[in-house]
Amino acid sequence: MSPDEIASLGFAVAHRIDPAAPPVEGLSEAMVEAAETIATALMAAERPLVVSGGSLASEPVLEAAGNVARALSRRAKRGGLALIRREANSTGLSMMGGQPLDRALEELAKGHADAVVVLENDLFQRLPRQTVDTALAQAEICVVLDHQRTATAERATFLLSAASFAEADGTLVNLEGRAQRFFQVYDPGYMRPESRIHESWRWLHALAVNMQGEKAGDITLDTVIAACVEAHPELGGMQEAAPASHYRIDGLQLAREPHRYSGRTSMRANQNVSEPRVPQDPDSAFAYSMEGYSGYHEPRQQVPFAWAPGWNSPQAWNKFTDEVGGHLRGGDPGVRLVCPVPGQGHYSLPPQRAEGVESGERSPALRALILPRLFGGEETSSLAVPIQERTQTPSVTLSMDDAEHLSIRGGDTVTILGEALSVVQQDGWPKGWIGLPAGLFAGLLPGEPVALDNSAGGEP
Repeated sequence: MSPDEIASLGFAVAHRIDPAAPPVEGLSEAMVEAAETIATALMAAERPLVVSGGSLASEPVLEAAGNVARALSRRAKRGGLALIRREANSTGLSMMGGQPLDRALEELAKGHADAVVVLENDLFQRLPRQTVDTALAQAEICVVLDHQRTATAERATFLLSAASFAEADGTLVNLEGRAQRFFQVYDPGYMRPESRIHESWRWLHALAVNMQGEKAGDITLDTVIAACVEAHPELGGMQEAAPASHYRIDGLQLAREPHRYSGRTSMRANQNVSEPRVPQDPDSAFAYSMEGYSGYHEPRQQVPFAWAPGWNSPQAWNKFTDEVGGHLRGGDPGVRLVCPVPGQGHYSLPPQRAEGVESGERSPALRALILPRLFGGEETSSLAVPIQERTQTPSVTLSMDDAEHLSIRGGDTVTILGEALSVVQQDGWPKGWIGLPAGLFAGLLPGEPVALDNSAGGEP
């Protein structure tokens, strides 16, 4: 189904659950039957959950999901709604007042700034190349902080090595509005003393104080979090997402590794068999070793591993929870910054059906539907050679009618934005839409028109 059809089905399900929800006119018999089946199943479920997201870039789909969840809460007094965000910290960025990338590049293209800082992002994955190139060409200085060599990094005046998630401490706000702390797994400088990898917030601090003519002094995560909360009070709860760096149990830091952990010396054996001092962590309550508190008698949210005498690791988790499979005795990690308010909101109206949809008229252009791939569809992992070796040969998906109209058969080769792809015809695929593999066409957004060249001959 197309995004509009998915939205219409969702609105129909909501109306079937709660007649107060707006009805959808002109549905086919098959759609009415599907709405009835889905609504019945949801009403019979003990804990129904509606899951949606932005992968289709369709506001009506999100509104339909909200209508279904609202109808369940009104009629069945139960039901949940989970909206999946594209990026890990999209919610946190929104709470900080983040603006769309288009706006930033428009300001840059107008010459309103002579420098730009790009933070762990490949702009060419977000928008068409020409748009990004035009904007970056207006900047005299482009500072890029990243842990990958991306197309944006190639345009950098200054490229700074940022720490990856495994090498950094910080806080993110997840899709349910919960501030969650993440912790550095290891210090890159321990195995490679020459390393100049630092968290992005450390680099930004150094840039800021240097612009003021000062020297970059020590800065800790606690200081950064306090400054963030002061600037954005709505993020105030993030200070409680984890204990501060001075937190101790019986005077001990928390152990990062289990007590049987070994190999610290061998990490650097190729350089020197003498074991240097364990790195000191000023940003968290964890020690970079097996030394420290690792027991289960003191409840806490931060449990990096599970171990208890006489228990294997999976069973040992029962020592840390209030019941088998339950919550941590010290509470679930993180703090909710945004909580649902019962009784809020109202029903939205179904999307207007596009002219010609009911009559079966053909869409004037093929529009893009981005299809997920198990291997190779995610930006960072797709750079890894083992992932590339397991990536399936990319193809495009067309409906039987569109393929016939374009004089294309399954297995033919077509060219899209310079990429040659084989064609797969699929029964039930929505007319006027073309399925494209995720991760292959950087900057192409769902719903955008696609130019297709039939290299096998026939009508373009």
